[in-house]
Amino acid sequence: MISVFALVTILAPLLAQAAVPLYGGFHR
Repeated sequence: MISVFALVTILAPLLAQAAVPLYGGFHR
């Protein structure tokens, strides 16, 4: 099974890339 730590390590950068444009859009 994949460990939670592995999932976080893989998803963290993806979420970060997705959050940047979202925050930029919400702040405007």
